[in-house]
Amino acid sequence: MLSQPTEEEPTFIEEGNTTTAPQVSLTLDDVIRIEKEKKKRLSEINKLIKSHTSNLSKTLKESSVLSNKELSETRERVKSLNQQIDKIESEIKQKLAEAESKLEENKLEREKKNLIKSKLRSFEVDYDTALVNKQNLEEEKGAIDNERASLKEIIIAKKSSLPYSTVAAYNKAMSEVEAKLESKETPESELKQLKTKFNKLRDAKRLYDEYENILVKQHDVHKRYQIVVNNFQKAEKEISEKKKALKRAKQQYEPMLVEASESVTGSDELKKFITKARKQIAQLKKERKELLELIDTKSREAVVTGSDIKNEITELTLKRLQIQEEVDSLSKFVHTEKMNIDPEMIGKVFGKKGATIKSIREKSGSDVNINKELSQVVIKGTPETVAVAKELIEKLFTTKKKTESTSIRFKMEMFVPLTRVVSQWKKETGADIFVDKLEGSCKITGSTEQIKAARKLINEFLEKGLQEKTIQITKLGQSHEDMIDLLFGLKGENLKKIQNLDGVVNTVIDKKANVVKISGTGSGADVAIKHVAQLMKDASIAEIPLQKPAHGEVIIEASQKIQKETNTRVTVVKKSNTIKITGYKQDEVQKAKSQVEAIISKELEHERKTQHKQVLRVDVKVARNINKQRSKIQTETDTIVKVNLKDSSITVFGETEEKVKAVVEIIEKEKQIVEQRAKEKQEKAQKESKETTTTQTEQTTETETKETVEQTEQSTNEEPTSQPEEQVTEVPPQEQSTIVEEKTESTETTESSQESTTP
Repeated sequence: MLSQPTEEEPTFIEEGNTTTAPQVSLTLDDVIRIEKEKKKRLSEINKLIKSHTSNLSKTLKESSVLSNKELSETRERVKSLNQQIDKIESEIKQKLAEAESKLEENKLEREKKNLIKSKLRSFEVDYDTALVNKQNLEEEKGAIDNERASLKEIIIAKKSSLPYSTVAAYNKAMSEVEAKLESKETPESELKQLKTKFNKLRDAKRLYDEYENILVKQHDVHKRYQIVVNNFQKAEKEISEKKKALKRAKQQYEPMLVEASESVTGSDELKKFITKARKQIAQLKKERKELLELIDTKSREAVVTGSDIKNEITELTLKRLQIQEEVDSLSKFVHTEKMNIDPEMIGKVFGKKGATIKSIREKSGSDVNINKELSQVVIKGTPETVAVAKELIEKLFTTKKKTESTSIRFKMEMFVPLTRVVSQWKKETGADIFVDKLEGSCKITGSTEQIKAARKLINEFLEKGLQEKTIQITKLGQSHEDMIDLLFGLKGENLKKIQNLDGVVNTVIDKKANVVKISGTGSGADVAIKHVAQLMKDASIAEIPLQKPAHGEVIIEASQKIQKETNTRVTVVKKSNTIKITGYKQDEVQKAKSQVEAIISKELEHERKTQHKQVLRVDVKVARNINKQRSKIQTETDTIVKVNLKDSSITVFGETEEKVKAVVEIIEKEKQIVEQRAKEKQEKAQKESKETTTTQTEQTTETETKETVEQTEQSTNEEPTSQPEEQVTEVPPQEQSTIVEEKTESTETTESSQESTTP
């Protein structure tokens, strides 16, 4: 029978009554059967997850196709609207060009109109450029979002393939295996299994490295996504500004072009045409705006749908991992070993109608199966039963040894302890000793000397039986309970060590009588008693009073780490409001005590500094600057400063209001500095823009003045001696006012000179 006590509670025996903690009593067949059922259930869950994932992917794909189809139709409509707008605008330009071609004005007037058109065109080019930039950013944003989704699926797949859910669990398992390999107390029978496990864990390191690299890549993609989103928002703002500027330019310059055309063509008809065309353009642009908003809404809905589906897949994956952990924990109860054999010997191991393998199963108490494809014999059971089955199989391929048998009678409850004794006998004599609990017989196989030595040990055992030793449990501090807890150890660790000593059959802690009872053969019980006495001698205890009950909760959270680092037990006693630290060595207890006192001191310091609090809402730049200076500010002002960059808030904690105000003043100064820098930057940009505009105006004016003077001189030189009639070139009043506003005083002087010399 395989009896496994729970890890949290020890087994206590009182006089006249046996009280045990909850136990799980299973036969080996039951454990193997349950393991197979769990694995079968795991396979079913994997199939369900695969099917569900496929259905979800199909649904997502159909939704994406439908959404893409709608978005494609909408984008085609937007494209069609853009073409219609371009067509109407080209018709307006064509009408204006036709009207312009009919004008028979001088070169100066044509250049004035060209200047107006170039200015209008520059606004249109700026607006079109902004639209193209926004479209490019939108496509880049979609590509990066797809990359993020792909990386998330890869991360989920990688995480499911990891042997442990966290790196910490992996490192812990690796450390445990290395410790057992380095330990001299580790039995030789376990070294091969430990080395195999160590190689597998070492190979798994590559999976964790790949997993970490993918996480770094996901972080980089997320950064690029944030940059694109910020640029996209800026592009939308720029489009709005360019659109307003274009609208103002059209309102200013188009009437000038129309009025310039009225001198020759029917300006009323042209005005009506342009007004009607502008109304059509406004309607088309309104429809285009609604469609673009619809595209944006659909895109957001698609992202939300994809996120929900991915979350559901993640939950299913976590469920699969949970079931896998259950299977792994159940597998701990069963030791598995595989033997490679010659394919020709498979029949010999199986026997006639399975008689040989059936006999091996019955004699060893193990589950034995043959994998014909791999030419392997798979053995499952306890380490002792697996070893017996392995020896029985190996004997099939070697020459037969002399076999003798003897019989011993034992009680059913002695089977597990007796198995330990038999293992020790095998180790000492080298003989193969098999105890059949049903028949109550002991069969010995080996050489004559081995059989003789084994018989001697068995006879001594039958004469003397098991020796039982008792040792009184001393007090640790004020009670025996603390010492009992130490002897039991964390999750029964110490009790297991005592139980695994050579010659020890059974170890029981009697809580009522405050004694430890150890039964074993030969000197095994004496060695175990000395081991327990040494443990009690080296045990140490320390108590720390709690100033506040809340500190106990903090110590409870940190106790697991402290216990692991110092090999002690840290307990918060709420009744006496104290912290009790017990350990196997005085220096370890002092180390744990120092760590607990440091935590309490840190909590007191934190409470002192958090008596007053103030929250400030600031600009993002201010929050970032304060976050960079946070350590320096905290040191100089003896406060705690917490910066939340997500909502641009700063929380200040201090012992007094004056200390909090001192930090607030620093933040206010930083705000003023940031605002001043922003103002200076804006003024500099305006100044540069103004200088650029002035330079362009001066260049244009200089060119116009030069050409006007040349034209005037040419007309003066070509003047005839007699003219039938005086000709005067008139400029439309509105165009004159526009020209006057753009030209400098020197240009006005040149124009007046031109008018006086014109015939």
